Amino acid sequence: MGISLKDSPSKHMTFYQCRGVRVEGVTVTAPGESPNTDGILVAFSQHVQITSSTIGCGDDCVAVASGSSDVNISKITCGPGHGISIGSLGGGGEKAAVERIHVSYCNIFQTLTGLRIKTWQGGSGYAKAISFEHINISSVHIPIIIDQYYCPRENCPNKTGAVAISMVQFVDIHGTSSGEEAIKIACSKTVACKKLVFSNVALGWEGKTAPAKATGFNAHGRTIGRVIPPVPLLK
Repeated sequence: MGISLKDSPSKHMTFYQCRGVRVEGVTVTAPGESPNTDGILVAFSQHVQITSSTIGCGDDCVAVASGSSDVNISKITCGPGHGISIGSLGGGGEKAAVERIHVSYCNIFQTLTGLRIKTWQGGSGYAKAISFEHINISSVHIPIIIDQYYCPRENCPNKTGAVAISMVQFVDIHGTSSGEEAIKIACSKTVACKKLVFSNVALGWEGKTAPAKATGFNAHGRTIGRVIPPVPLLK
């Protein structure tokens, strides 16, 4: 029997400046409309494993923040919530550092976003060597999103600096979006996303005969095999 957490007024579990952590068999339950109730937050931590857990909340099921590396997230059932996120990074001009993050064999359903990397304008540093593999998606508003214009409260000033995103892979991602835009890759105008890979991705628009759409801006990379909807990547 694992640990069960319910209705925290804020984040349910936080690992800050930790090393060599294993989380297994955790259940988190909170309403989907409850703000800032992340399931598990990892920040400034290394060699973290999060596995075989069920998380429903009002924010990110799992969030990996700056200063984190060698984080392995697997066999997570996520929903409701905001999916599994890298970030947010670069807020307040922060220099971010995130690398070697691996997300695999997860089920994400009825969330706002599915697999997300989110960075603020004006930050610096990097997020690299990130992989999302073998993920089932069901009725997620935007299943795949890289957003370098993250601004949850709107009216954020435009800034030229950005966290550099590179070496990100989306492999074997299948399921449905509840919105028309299934994939959104919005990279910084001044700091392009580089070395993105999409392989064996198939996302349909739930309940619609029209296909889902993918959008991309200043995103460089390649596709391998079948990728639906087609992602507009630059070489």
